Amino acid sequence: MRMVRFAGVVGLVLLVASCSPSSQDKPGEKASDKTNDKPQPKAPDKPQDLLVGKWKGKEKMDDGTSADLVLEFTKDGKMKHITEPPKPSPPVTLEGTFKFLDDTSIETEIRIGNASLKEKQKIVVTKEKLTETDEKGKTTEFTRVP
Repeated sequence: MRMVRFAGVVGLVLLVASCSPSSQDKPGEKASDKTNDKPQPKAPDKPQDLLVGKWKGKEKMDDGTSADLVLEFTKDGKMKHITEPPKPSPPVTLEGTFKFLDDTSIETEIRIGNASLKEKQKIVVTKEKLTETDEKGKTTEFTRVP
């Protein structure tokens, strides 16, 4: 009789142990909720996300000098274009908007007083570099400002 009770207790303990979550399970997580534990490949960065931020470059002026350029793009489609010509000229800040036409093209609209200037640019953007080519074929390279 003792042997039957002992076998019954052992069977009950094994039954309870097999129904409880394993030590690797999180509380409330079912085995069917678990996915493959292999790291999932990261989705490639989208140009729309990479463009957001501040960029610095140089532009050759018509008189042969060069000016520092700072571009700033925000998530909500606004932008600033700051030209810092050689001294003693003061910096010129223009504000406007931009939108993506596709992954390699943007359209910008800069307000100058009561007028506005729309341009399309081809872009190549990575985490650290931005290359912009205007409609006339002029290319300007920028690096991300930390």
